[in-house]
Formats: sequence, C-alpha cells, structure tokens
Amino acid sequence: EALAAMEPEKRETLVKLLGQYGAEAVLLAAVLGGVLWTDDLAQAGLARSEHDVSRVWTQFVIRARAESGMVDPETFLDMSAKLLGYGYHFPSPDPQIVRQAGVIAEWKVDSWPLSHALSVFAEESVGLEQILRLATGFLALLYRESLLPEAKMNITVKILENIVKKNGRIQEIRDLREALPSIFGLNVVGLMDAIANIDAWLKGVEGRPFGV
Repeated sequence: EALAAMEPEKRETLVKLLGQYGAEAVLLAAVLGGVLWTDDLAQAGLARSEHDVSRVWTQFVIRARAESGMVDPETFLDMSAKLLGYGYHFPSPDPQIVRQAGVIAEWKVDSWPLSHALSVFAEESVGLEQILRLATGFLALLYRESLLPEAKMNITVKILENIVKKNGRIQEIRDLREALPSIFGLNVVGLMDAIANIDAWLKGVEGRPFGV
C-alpha cells in the first residue's frame, strides 16, 4: 500500500533501482519501524538516506545469534566462510573465517570457497593495514594445521601475490614477514616454515616489476 501511495515518478524510480520486492521491503520496514535485512549495499544506502531505515545483513545476523548462544560458533564460521565463497563482502574479514574456508575446500588453493576467500587479500575496498592484519592472523592459523608443506606453500604464495596485486609493492610483504614472530608466539616450527616460504617467494620475484 505504501508503494502504491507514492507519487508515480518516485515509485517508478524506486522500483527501477531496487526491483518490485526490494522497493516493497524498504517501504514495509519504514512503515512498521522495522529493520531491513539486506545484503545489497545500494538498497541499504537508499533505505537509510531516503526512508531512515536501519539495516542488518546476513553475516551480522548470524554473528549476533552465535554471540547470544542461539547458533553454534562453528556454524557461524561455516556459514560465514560459505558467504565469502558466494562473493559476499564483510566489513571486517576474520582469520578464523578464512581458515574455515580452507577446511571446507580441504585446503586446495583453487577450490571453493578458499579461492574466493583468498581473493579478499587483493580487494581494493579493504584497507591495506587491515589486509596485513588479516594475513598475519590467518598465516598463524595456517601454520598450526597438519598439512603437506606444498599446501601451505601454495596458500602462502597466493596470499602474497594477492597483496602485491592490490598494492603493487613488495615492501608490505617484508613488513608482514617482520611482524610474524609476535603473531606466531610459541609456534617456532610454524614460524620458521612460514618465513622460509615467504623468503623463497621474495627471492623468486626479484627483478620482477613490483617496485620496492
């Protein structure tokens, strides 16, 4: 009814932007004073700016349920990893979620959802500092896993390549390497393996046009 009551021109624009169901959802939330559940950032922005509607998104809802005890933490990680695999963007990716993507993909670097999760390290919309924190945190988890050395090497290389793809420089890789000891803690064996893999990658890219 709220949609039908709008001026025809505004109604047509809203439906064109959000679709019939999207427009109805926004107006229903506005009329009822409810919260809009949407993973569409454009829809959320329009709902907020034009109709003063608050929103939540799928991963946020699952996290809230996990924190309240209604959903098992492992279920939250599993669902979040799959959402990453489906191309959803989170405000703050979590190392544990990337790890769960690895578990689901059986740690195969090109398999879903790990391949999609690792692409986050090249994401332009995520700040470099945040990317580096995510990388060090995830590497600390990765090198605790009982995996073949080749699997760890492949995943590490993919992360490094994506960071360079994002930034175009290798200095950040050196900074990441220097930060690992404080993140790995007592996992000295894992730290040595991680540094050896990073050093091998750095040696292999010498002379390539990444900059310094």
